This record gives sequence, C-alpha cells and structure tokens, in this order.
Amino acid sequence: MRLHRIKALRSGIISKEWLFEFYNHFAEHYEEYSFEQREDGFICQIENKAKDWSKKCIINYTENMSVEWLEQKIIVPEEILLKYNYLDRKTIATVLYQMLNKNFFICLENIYFLNNEDYLNIVKAPSYGCSLYPDIYINIDEIIKKGNKFSEMYETSEEDLEATAKYMTVCFLLETLFHEIFHLIGEEPVLLFNFGRYPVEREEKYANMFAKKMLKQVKDKKILLMFDIWD
Repeated sequence: MRLHRIKALRSGIISKEWLFEFYNHFAEHYEEYSFEQREDGFICQIENKAKDWSKKCIINYTENMSVEWLEQKIIVPEEILLKYNYLDRKTIATVLYQMLNKNFFICLENIYFLNNEDYLNIVKAPSYGCSLYPDIYINIDEIIKKGNKFSEMYETSEEDLEATAKYMTVCFLLETLFHEIFHLIGEEPVLLFNFGRYPVEREEKYANMFAKKMLKQVKDKKILLMFDIWD
C-alpha cells in the first residue's frame, strides 16, 4: 500500500541508515545503478537500458541539516539582495527550517531566486515559482509585483504602504516556497514510486492547502517579525 506522502514525511525524522538501505534496495532492481557519496548525502544513479530510462536521485542526510546548511542552498543574485535586503537568506532559511520537518529537504539541491527574465529562460512559463527536481526556482519580480499590488488595496501613509508591501511580499514568498517544496518532494523518483502521485488537479489542490496552512502557522507564531520589514 502506498503511504500518504505528507503523513509519511511527518511521521519521524528519516535517518541516514534508513535512506541508504531504502535506495540501495530500490536500485538493485535495475540493470545498472551507482552511489556517489557526498559530504551531506549521496547521489543515486539508476538506469534501465532496455527501456532507455534513467533517474538521478539527490539525497541529503537529515543528520547533516541545519539552518546554515539550508541557507547555503538558497542562491540569490547580488542585485536582488541589494534591492530587496529584507529578503535575506538567513531569515528565510531559519523560517523554513523551523516550520518544516527535515524530511521535506531530503531531495532539495538548491533554491534559486531569479528575476523575471532569467526565470523564464529556465521555467519557460510565467509563474511565481516552480519545482524542477531537484531544484526550486522563485520568480522574485512577480512576487514583488504581487506584494505591491495587494498593498495598494490599503489606505495608508506612504511609509506604511512600503511596509505593507514588504509584509505582503514576504507572505507570498513563503507561501510560494511551501507550495514548491510540497511539489518537489513528490517529484523525487524513489519516493514517488513508493508514496505515489496525486492526480494533477489534486496535486495542485493539496499543494495550495499545504502552503496556506503553513503560512497561517507562520503568522500565528508571529515568525514574520524575524524579517526586517518595519524600520
């Protein structure tokens, strides 16, 4: 029986030993497979030449994870950091690490913050974010635009309007990150095989529900105060 993905991921921290044994057992069913050890995990390459099929699985050990580890996986160009300095990598990593079980980062390689042009060159379609296993791409221009648009709905001073825009931007950013992390864990080949994939329309529905639920918890715990929004 295939387990419910989120229930399985939340059931307890997955150990290094379990991961290695799990992937090794799965890979043995294929003609060729290899393991490449990394400092914080391993890469499992699985091939089936008869069907011209291959998969590269990126796996991170939960024992090696920390806020600093996650921060290094968030790649933000210098021009974006300078322009939107309240979206600092350390704070984003801290929030994600506090809010999510470590299992959600098992197959994450990097999170890239990109401007609209660079984002479209990779993702090929306009959106706020996209998970392309094993990476997540964030369209920061579109998220900033959405934050500004929603902030204009409030009648307030120019100074408060700027703070409101930053607040809304952080909310949309975190919601997008939670959404794409949900998708990413469902794209990992071996986990997908064992836990199954929701039908496309349900996958998007559950990703939206998960992201909104996590954002509500962030707000309830007043974690947004960690961001340098209010001077």
